[in-house]
Amino acid sequence: MTEKQPVSPIAVSSQVEVPPLPDNPVKKQMPWLMIILAVLLIASLAVAGFFAYQNYLLKNKDGLEKKPVASSSSTDVQTPSPTTPKTPLLTPTPDLYDGWLTYSDSCYSFKYPSEVALIERKEENLIHLSLWGPTQKKETGFYDGISLTFSLPLDLGGLSLSDHVDSRITEDKLFSEIISAKQDVVINKINGYTYTTEGMVTFQNIFLQSANQACAVEIVDSTKDPSNQGFQQTVNEILASFQFVK
Repeated sequence: MTEKQPVSPIAVSSQVEVPPLPDNPVKKQMPWLMIILAVLLIASLAVAGFFAYQNYLLKNKDGLEKKPVASSSSTDVQTPSPTTPKTPLLTPTPDLYDGWLTYSDSCYSFKYPSEVALIERKEENLIHLSLWGPTQKKETGFYDGISLTFSLPLDLGGLSLSDHVDSRITEDKLFSEIISAKQDVVINKINGYTYTTEGMVTFQNIFLQSANQACAVEIVDSTKDPSNQGFQQTVNEILASFQFVK
């Protein structure tokens, strides 16, 4: 009788291999969805910002176009005429001339400060007012101070004052440059003409005539004021005192 051999027990491993779980397709798609949503959000914000900015510009434009412009009457604003005088309207102030001297002849008169020298040059048919500025040197060209001349009664040779000025401009063009054309000027309520020439020195030429046309005068201003002594203001005050005596 055959003996039965003992059967050894089969070893059973305590570790059980668990098959791997399949990848979750939802987790794989999540990063892409987040990126797409972020891009869409940024694009939406950009579009919204663009339209908001356009709306802002449109409102501002409408506001500017609809903003009323204050109207002004003809008494508030004066349109300058093409013949606006270079020299301002000059009117004397009585208190200004306290202590000033007066020159007068058979044609006209004017006032001038006592520190200004007056020289009558009858051989040249003119009255010369002068005052040196602080930088003016002897035996040099004139470049600092007051220089103002008045002609003795002017002979117009039968011409109107306007025609006489035109003829003078023609003569001056031969020796200097006309840098300011003939234009109207009013000095102490006296109407006249002025133009400016430039050569070695700049001259403003002023021509005035009395209302009855009995007397005319030429005034030449070549004042220089490099150190701002107020010389031009003084000249304007002298001119504002000018008047015809007949």
